[in-house]
Amino acid sequence: MNSDFKLINGLNLYKLNNSINTKGHIHEQLEICQVIEGSQKIKIKDNEYILNTGDTAIIFPEYLHSYSTCDLSLIHISEPTRL
Repeated sequence: MNSDFKLINGLNLYKLNNSINTKGHIHEQLEICQVIEGSQKIKIKDNEYILNTGDTAIIFPEYLHSYSTCDLSLIHISEPTRL
């Protein structure tokens, strides 16, 4: 996974330069995924979505979610720092 990472005002910011594939997982904190360019498939609980340029998904804490390849994309994923 080709990515840039920044820590800004208590947020972990990841800028990914391609689609990502992950197994189902959960976080203790909120996660925000914004597609800057291209598209990304995301599954939250039992619902599957295709995010396109400009779309944003908010994944609440303890929600099972996964990502799978849809198209080459540029996305931001933000989450509060883990304490």
